[in-house]
Amino acid sequence: MGKRRVGGNSRVLRKKKVRGAKKGSCLDSVAAVIAAARGVKTVPLRIKKMTGHKRSGKRDQDVFAALRTERSKLLKRQAAERMVLKEHTRELEARRQRIRKGEDAKMERRELGKYIRQLQKEQEEKHRKELGAIEEAILLRTGKKAINKICQHEEWEDIDDDDEEGVGEHELHEMFAHLTT
Repeated sequence: MGKRRVGGNSRVLRKKKVRGAKKGSCLDSVAAVIAAARGVKTVPLRIKKMTGHKRSGKRDQDVFAALRTERSKLLKRQAAERMVLKEHTRELEARRQRIRKGEDAKMERRELGKYIRQLQKEQEEKHRKELGAIEEAILLRTGKKAINKICQHEEWEDIDDDDEEGVGEHELHEMFAHLTT
């Protein structure tokens, strides 16, 4: 027996559905007239617009996960840098406290205090800037997700734009009866 392709014919089936829906046989119009006369609620047919590329949902999730891991690594690195700076400032404070006597003792203590504060300030600014950049990228990603949810409605189009006919409630029950039993 020859090789047979398994699955993957959803595109062909979708094309057939669209072709069948666009033809609009006379039976469909008769059913619509009867449904309108009876007052049966009809649901308009809709299909998803086909674009040339696949949705990048999986890729977005991967990028978002990578940003989160990068953020956690950054926070760990920053914590380690803070510990190193804390140890260094302890040594500088001890040296500052040892300076008691001398002509320039007061000036040296002041200079060491300024140097310690400068180091702490520079590190805080650097850490804030790095973390802010990553958090901004994460916020952009979450913003794109919200925009995708809003624009998702625009990806669908009505098949019967010119006709007011649709699928009746009874027809829907018949189509999905195998799912409800």
